[in-house]
Amino acid sequence: IIVNRNVIPGDEKHAAEPSGIRIGTAGMAARGMDITQAAVVADLIDRVLTQGKEPGIIDAVKAAVISLCQQFPVFKKQT
Repeated sequence: IIVNRNVIPGDEKHAAEPSGIRIGTAGMAARGMDITQAAVVADLIDRVLTQGKEPGIIDAVKAAVISLCQQFPVFKKQT
């Protein structure tokens, strides 16, 4: 997943100082993920941003990301 700074519509700041972010999901799509998994990823991002300083949250999110990536590998094993 690629994240970059981006301008928010109606933002009063100059484009050189964007106050928003854009989350690119091409990598998720390449793995075969759809809107269901995008919602899971959004939840994981939210958990890190809102609860990341609580003990165990980062490790739990890391485990969830590993599990999700294992379900949707970049390269499928040939049989």
